[in-house]
Amino acid sequence: MKFRKLFDNEAGVSPIVATLVLIVVAIAGAAAVGTILGSFSSDVSSETSSEVAAAGASTQIVVGGSTSVAPLAESLKSGFEKDRPGTKIVVQEGGDSAGVIAVGMGVLDIGLISRELTHAEKDKYHDLQTQWIGSSAVVIIGGEEVRTKFVSGKSELTNADLKKLYGDAFRGGTTYAHNLTYGNASVRLETASADNITVYRRAETRSGPEYVFSKYIADGDGDFIAGTRAVAVTGDRGMLEAIAKDPNGLGFVDFRFALEAEKEGMDIHFIGVKDDTCAITSGCVKDTKHMMSHVKGALNGKKMSDGTEMYPLGLLNNMYMVTNGWPSSTEALFINYAQQPSSMSLYTNAGYFSLLEISGAAGKESHSH
Repeated sequence: MKFRKLFDNEAGVSPIVATLVLIVVAIAGAAAVGTILGSFSSDVSSETSSEVAAAGASTQIVVGGSTSVAPLAESLKSGFEKDRPGTKIVVQEGGDSAGVIAVGMGVLDIGLISRELTHAEKDKYHDLQTQWIGSSAVVIIGGEEVRTKFVSGKSELTNADLKKLYGDAFRGGTTYAHNLTYGNASVRLETASADNITVYRRAETRSGPEYVFSKYIADGDGDFIAGTRAVAVTGDRGMLEAIAKDPNGLGFVDFRFALEAEKEGMDIHFIGVKDDTCAITSGCVKDTKHMMSHVKGALNGKKMSDGTEMYPLGLLNNMYMVTNGWPSSTEALFINYAQQPSSMSLYTNAGYFSLLEISGAAGKESHSH
């Protein structure tokens, strides 16, 4: 049974219900949602009826999920509502997994995710439909001390180095009893020394950036980082704030948020990365526009003159809108608006890559499951 039917809200899902579910999923897990909604169904139904009466003849769509995609959804909302005054878009955050669960339960109209659906999600919610709306990339960031170790040394961390750093993590720092070799240089991180690197992860279950980054460093295991003792922070914004305050901090964010941090003058630094197919050097990470050209080139399947990739393909990620079954006519209008040429400037202004700018090298997924 879809939970939206508990509240007889024909104008769309109530933002009150959507917010409640996203919070519950993030804190207590999916199993708790039914119990809580059942307990509060009569109260929420009353509030929903008031919302519907106030809305009059307007149509409302509630979208939510990924904190990485939410800024884009807000940009799309502004343009869409301007073109269609009778439609209201409500954007909620809560994380990729929370968005998928809420859509699967019928509590959100449209979910936002910055990763592919997992096999478990597809198996649990058979009617999910995904629509590819754009792409981005995950970037590795660090504090000043990390920048000094890995950028000033004119070298890069390998994906194996990153796996080691996260795998050996304990709350408060990562220790090594041996030399960590990267590129043509090495650094010795002594146990309990001031040089310890603190690695950070996301508090939300299977956030897009963490899932993509984890698969990249752990041979396809998207849950590897979640199982480490890295320090947990909430959202891309929380990651930026933690790294900015921690000179020895190392983490990852969606590229769009790294650009935002640079514009705001936050004390974070891009960290170079190297694998068997690509090397993002210290020179690249010092030039944001150059980094952006690498990401865009990789999304379009372009390569460097020596045949290597322009950006690690494993760190590219797509953004999707998800519906439970085929979208309604109003939901389809909003999804189509996100995909059309006239919306391209909204992506550029928000720091993402629209469908018109990319060829789908990251592997689009727009179909039913």
